[in-house]
Amino acid sequence: MAKNDSPQDPYGQGYEGYKASKPKDDPYGSYGQQQQQSYQAPDSYQQSGYGQQQQQQFASYQAPLSTTIGGTSADDPTSIGLSGRIEALLSYLFVFFGGIFFFLFERKNRFVRFAAAQSFLFFVPAFIVYEILKFIAGILGVIPVIGSLLLGPAVGLIATIFGILLFLIWLYLIIQSLRGKTVRLPFFSGYAQALVDRTTRRRSA
Repeated sequence: MAKNDSPQDPYGQGYEGYKASKPKDDPYGSYGQQQQQSYQAPDSYQQSGYGQQQQQQFASYQAPLSTTIGGTSADDPTSIGLSGRIEALLSYLFVFFGGIFFFLFERKNRFVRFAAAQSFLFFVPAFIVYEILKFIAGILGVIPVIGSLLLGPAVGLIATIFGILLFLIWLYLIIQSLRGKTVRLPFFSGYAQALVDRTTRRRSA
């Protein structure tokens, strides 16, 4: 606005636009911004538990059984017809013979197939190591003095301890299978699981 030089204008200035007399009267001033920032939803909406219920429903959602790989429990159906616990027990009871049999003929229950795979993957090399230790102990036993008195008995003791350890593991696997529990032996369980995954047909959705 141009300056008004009229002598009748005591202020010496023209009209410069509207100015709010109070900050709160200006809807676009800082007061209006504060009002917008301090706005809160009604108490009835905040107290509603609808949002929390929706979050809990999403958090507790589980995929249906048909979308998962089936037969992972001892109580799931088997293709042979025996209980999954009994089949897993027999897989360990007859060591690698039982393991190979149930791995080949049980095509549905992954609990049994894992026990069978772990049985022959563990007990075959374990028995080989045990027989080698016994053989070495026998060879060293015929060597005079140092062999028969020192090395032979030492290796024989190692073979005995190893055999006792195998027996305890075998007994533990049988008991846990009867309880429907999966026992994962270090190192061997990974190979057993991979073998089961590659040879077990997945359940269709």
